[in-house]
Amino acid sequence: MNAPRQRGQAAIEYLVVAAGLILALFVVEFGGRTGAQYLAEAVRLFFQNLTYFLSLP
Repeated sequence: MNAPRQRGQAAIEYLVVAAGLILALFVVEFGGRTGAQYLAEAVRLFFQNLTYFLSLP
C-alpha cells in the first residue's frame, strides 16, 4: 500500500507541468512574440497550405 504522504502527488505533478506550459506559452517572449502567438501562426500557415493543396486539380 502507498504511504499516506504519497496521496495526491500526481495532482501536484500535473499542476507543475501545467504551470510550466502556461509559462512557456503566454509569459516567455521570443523576439517580442509569445509561444502562443508562434503556435497560432503555425496552425494558420498549416491550414492555409492545406486548403491550397486541396484546391489543386
